Amino acid sequence: MSTRAGSRKARRGITLIELLVTMGILVAVIGMAGSAMLESVRSYALTRKMLDDQYNVSTAMLAISRELHRAVADINAVNGAPATLTVKTVDTAGTGEITIVYTFEDGELTQTVSGGDTPVLFVPVKLQAFEVYEDGDTFADNGGNTVTVRPNALALVLTGEYGMRSHMIIALSRFVVT
Repeated sequence: MSTRAGSRKARRGITLIELLVTMGILVAVIGMAGSAMLESVRSYALTRKMLDDQYNVSTAMLAISRELHRAVADINAVNGAPATLTVKTVDTAGTGEITIVYTFEDGELTQTVSGGDTPVLFVPVKLQAFEVYEDGDTFADNGGNTVTVRPNALALVLTGEYGMRSHMIIALSRFVVT
């Protein structure tokens, strides 16, 4: 009799309690894995936005830098609402003078070009801030250090939508900031 009872018990399978405990553990493991995967997707999306932000700020800074270095007349920089930076330069063919105005308003940096025959490729960029500093002004760099702009220099600080900052200081020995 004891062998029959033992063999019946061995063939019986798992109990309802064992099944519920196993399912509970399985649900917990799947929940943790799903949570980790969701966090990974969120992290990827944020990293992607920050990389796009860095690219946009760098592209804008490169375009502005190029125009400032080709400037042939006074540069007019106005902080405020809207902040503007006006640069007179020559078109890429060297045949005519063009005026480029960068305007920062409502979180967007745009470029307007008048005169000349060269279309300037510049896509509007979303920014938190567009700041222009000159002779003796101070600003904080990316590391929080205070930077003082020397005489006959212009500093631009762009802060992207997600906090990416870039700054550039240009010597203006050939022309005057008005």
